[in-house]
Amino acid sequence: MGLEKERLAAASAAEEMMAMILRVQNEKSLVKMEAKQYRRLAEEKQLHDKDVIQSLKWIAVKYKTERNWLEGQVRLMKQKLKLDSEDAEEDQLEGIAESPCFRGASCGDDFEDGLISSLDNGL
Repeated sequence: MGLEKERLAAASAAEEMMAMILRVQNEKSLVKMEAKQYRRLAEEKQLHDKDVIQSLKWIAVKYKTERNWLEGQVRLMKQKLKLDSEDAEEDQLEGIAESPCFRGASCGDDFEDGLISSLDNGL
C-alpha cells in the first residue's frame, strides 16, 4: 500500500508539473504574440511618423519658398513705390519750376487779372 501511495503521489505531482508546464507555455505564447503585436504597431507608428515628418518638411519648404517669393515681391513693390514717389516729386517740382510765380513774375497781378467782376458781366 505504501508503494501505491507513492506511485499515486508521483503521478499527481507529474500531472501538476505537466499542467504548470502547459500554463507556462501558454503564457509564453501569449507574451510572444503581444510582443509581436507591439513590435508591428511600433513599426507602423514609426512609418507613419516618418510620413508625417516628410509631409511637414515638404510643407515647411513650400511655405519658405512662398515666403521668399512674397518677400521678393514686397522688395519689388517698395522699389516701384520709391521710384513712383520720386517721379511724382520730380513732376511736382517741374510744375513749380514752370509756374510764372517761381520765375519771379508777380503772381498777384495774374490772379487779379483772372478774376471777373459780376459788374463786368452785367449781372
